[in-house]
Amino acid sequence: MLRAFFLPKFIMKNIIELNAELEKISKPEIYFQQDHQTFANHDTWVIEADVKYFSNWYKRITDKIDDIADLDSPRKVKFIKLFHQDVLQKYEDATRFNHENLEELKSTFSGQYSTPDSMKKPIKPCSELLHYGIEDWGNPNFLKFHNIIQLLGSIFYSEDYLVMEDPDFSLYEEKYQLEELLLEKIEMGELSIAEFESDAEKIEMLYSYVELSFYFENIKILLKNIAKYLDTYVNLIKKLENFQEDKLTLEEVFDNDPNNLKLEFSLNKMDVAFFYKTLFDAKIINLAKNGQKKKYTNLIKYIDSSNMYYIYNNKLDKIKNINKEFTKCQKVVQYKSQEMNLLELIISKFTKRKEELLAYKEEGEL
Repeated sequence: MLRAFFLPKFIMKNIIELNAELEKISKPEIYFQQDHQTFANHDTWVIEADVKYFSNWYKRITDKIDDIADLDSPRKVKFIKLFHQDVLQKYEDATRFNHENLEELKSTFSGQYSTPDSMKKPIKPCSELLHYGIEDWGNPNFLKFHNIIQLLGSIFYSEDYLVMEDPDFSLYEEKYQLEELLLEKIEMGELSIAEFESDAEKIEMLYSYVELSFYFENIKILLKNIAKYLDTYVNLIKKLENFQEDKLTLEEVFDNDPNNLKLEFSLNKMDVAFFYKTLFDAKIINLAKNGQKKKYTNLIKYIDSSNMYYIYNNKLDKIKNINKEFTKCQKVVQYKSQEMNLLELIISKFTKRKEELLAYKEEGEL
């Protein structure tokens, strides 16, 4: 087991705090406050745990992960691996929990009814958050209302309940009809929830369970996103642990790429320079100067950036830094004989090809 004194105090503090945050996610303390008609988890009213609440929770945890993630430290790497497996297990447990099942939701309830002194009363009861303008799927309020009614029916009426199946009912009308059906089930003893005197209190309790169900769905999403975040670290750690230096080179990969074609000259590097210089001087090829003062500057750049090879010591070698050869072409007289030899070689090959074409012509094939 790793001991605290192996790591600096501030690092160990972050590790302890991170572990506490993860435990808080996976071990809820759910209680119902009767006066406010809603559930709370630890020190947060479930009805107020919105998107911002969960995004802040995610950031708080990932910041702590970043604080302890030092891939140069074997001990910190072990903690990252430990938390990765811990979160994966918590996420797997969360996926097994059916947050649309009333009995499973009840199993999370601690039975406490007292509100901690540190908590203010919730802004609104659950049922008062149900509102929308027009029935428009692009309206987030309508979509939220729809999802609440759908979940209300799934949890308390039937697993197969589908909202808005009857085109003659508006969503508000379906809401009121469903509430009446659920009150009947409570009166008949077919639906068991906490005892309340008024129908309004009973309905509010049902909506509180709906909000609790949404809360656990968001908990599952939170764990999933944290697991994915830790996974990026662990995958990098695995790459480092299995790293083989110089296993591949960029040149080898280029060679194996079928789209990365290369031009191979059966010439040495100096001959390649003469070849392009001759074509350029004869105006057979041309490159825009683009402000370059020297005659061959852009031609040299083009050759260096192209995927071309020449023969060197009976092996193919990539052409680069050919400016040296261009300098010799222009200034060193002793290379003129080499240029002459190259030209004679080219002329002889072209002459041979010309003779072949003339033969075709004589035979009437041209």
